[in-house]
Amino acid sequence: MSGKTTYYESENGVHYAQFDSDCELPMLSRLEFCATVRRLENGTLQLQPKFKGRKSRSRAITLFRTRHICVSLGIDRRVRIMLSAPESDIRNLPLYIMEEVPQVVNYIYEFNEKIKNF
Repeated sequence: MSGKTTYYESENGVHYAQFDSDCELPMLSRLEFCATVRRLENGTLQLQPKFKGRKSRSRAITLFRTRHICVSLGIDRRVRIMLSAPESDIRNLPLYIMEEVPQVVNYIYEFNEKIKNF
């Protein structure tokens, strides 16, 4: 579609782009979307929509959990171990690891034995 695009910035810093078509168009419904706007060297504007797609939830299965450690099985059949603690409690993280890792290791050993028996 050919036409003229006017691009300007208001006094309060808001950027506007207005397109006026060379031909008569039927009335279109309003279209709103987030986009990255680039002004090319030849003066044209390029709009690239930003898709806000839904955040996907993890489909991992929690196998074992302690207060700070979680063992899960992902859909790719990989076992993952995640350690988490509040930033304000980070100085105690070594203690949490020493207390909870033996429980996690024991669980993984037992989990491995169960898999062998199937």
